[in-house]
Amino acid sequence: MKVDRPKEPSVEYVGTELGSYELIEQIGSGGMGMIFRAHHTRIGRTVAIKLLREDLVENKLEVERFLNEAKTVNRIGHPNIVDIYDFVEEWDRKPPQIYLVMELLEGKNLNEYLSEIDVLELAEAIDIALHICDGLSAVHDVNVLHRDLKPDNVFLTDDAHGRRRIKLLDFGIARGFAEGESSELTDPARMVGTPQYMSPEQVLSRPLDARTDIYAVGLVLYKMLSGRTPFDAAEVGSVLVDQVHKPPPPAVRPDGTALPEALQEVLTRCLQKAPADRYQTARELREALHDCRSALPSSAPDEAQAALPSLAPPRRRAGLVVGLIGVAALLLGVGAYWIAGRGDHAAVPTTAAGSASAAVAPTPASGAGSSTAAGAASQTRLASGPGSSGASAGTASAKVDVPVSAGSAKTADDDGKGAGSGKAVKGQRIARARSKGLKATRTRRTPRAKTAASPVKAGSGSGAADKPAPKRGRRIKERINRGGTLDPFGD
Repeated sequence: MKVDRPKEPSVEYVGTELGSYELIEQIGSGGMGMIFRAHHTRIGRTVAIKLLREDLVENKLEVERFLNEAKTVNRIGHPNIVDIYDFVEEWDRKPPQIYLVMELLEGKNLNEYLSEIDVLELAEAIDIALHICDGLSAVHDVNVLHRDLKPDNVFLTDDAHGRRRIKLLDFGIARGFAEGESSELTDPARMVGTPQYMSPEQVLSRPLDARTDIYAVGLVLYKMLSGRTPFDAAEVGSVLVDQVHKPPPPAVRPDGTALPEALQEVLTRCLQKAPADRYQTARELREALHDCRSALPSSAPDEAQAALPSLAPPRRRAGLVVGLIGVAALLLGVGAYWIAGRGDHAAVPTTAAGSASAAVAPTPASGAGSSTAAGAASQTRLASGPGSSGASAGTASAKVDVPVSAGSAKTADDDGKGAGSGKAVKGQRIARARSKGLKATRTRRTPRAKTAASPVKAGSGSGAADKPAPKRGRRIKERINRGGTLDPFGD
């Protein structure tokens, strides 16, 4: 068996440029090359660069495998598969460079994650396995095998919404299994795969299909649940023999606790030596794992994780936010309008409840002109009910003159007896002056001294004290008797 040992690169790559990309730091390495964080020197996009080892550049088979990885990933196109943007060959460089431009993932692979926490909770381990099954389903749908599924090639990252996302990496030795498809991308003298995660048929170099990856999923799940692999002999040869002949021992938790029976049955079926005895597809395995997840007493299945939610922002939530903002803006506007209205009432005297109906809303006997005035007034703010401040006189009478009969005028200003009637006329006067662009002059009225009640005029019937009407009231009465209007500025 031939084992390739990576050679040290002849140049220092960090800080150099490959094409349009500057290499910032090395973030990984593998059997075929090194991986760097890089950014595009012109547009600033940050990516990962997978650089083929210098000693493999002249090997046509290795170059073909490198290109095969890019082709395979782009055939699949799935959220659980790492994206590859470009395949670049630079033969004019010394030494020549061949590299892949890939999606940069922030996070850690499953092997690193397990080294930190040793073993996963049942629910978390099953959720990761569900994601792996989703990715493998997409891989198998295009008649491709991964053939090197292991914790190092399962990457844990977060999507745009902060939810965990699993990405399958390293399709360098992936191979098609459709009938008649070439499989000449591996060297017969070279072992392909990782011994602890190889299927029996892989060890024996027999024909492979999707069930080979199913076996590997069982081994990865075994590791997540128990903290070890079922076959972990010190010698590679012993591990390979055990993969072919030795039944796996039941998986147990680090504290010696057995797994739930249904979950142990799933593991046992995945790790059957004969492919016909395993789950036949990744989707079938996924259904069995989902049932195990549902049976856990601690929690229900995490459908958001298992069903692979879209990375696109949810439209309904965005619409709800916009709607709430609109409602808030409307409420603020109404509040500001109400506050402004209260300020107007404080600045301009308003009619009392008793006089508002006569000075603003004409009586039905007022005629056609009164109806027009009432319609205009109804489109402004009107007084509403006794005791309310109502519409200011300026608002009610700024655009219309309300002709009324003598009886109506007497209601509006019955010799100053109506509560606040003088304020109503004064407010009308100010508003009309404003509407005509005139400057209204406020005159200070001398308050009448309070006197003892005078005898009531005989025959008046009103019960009011015998007091002389204000001068303004007499002028208005005279104008009304001549057929005029209530316009205090009329000639």
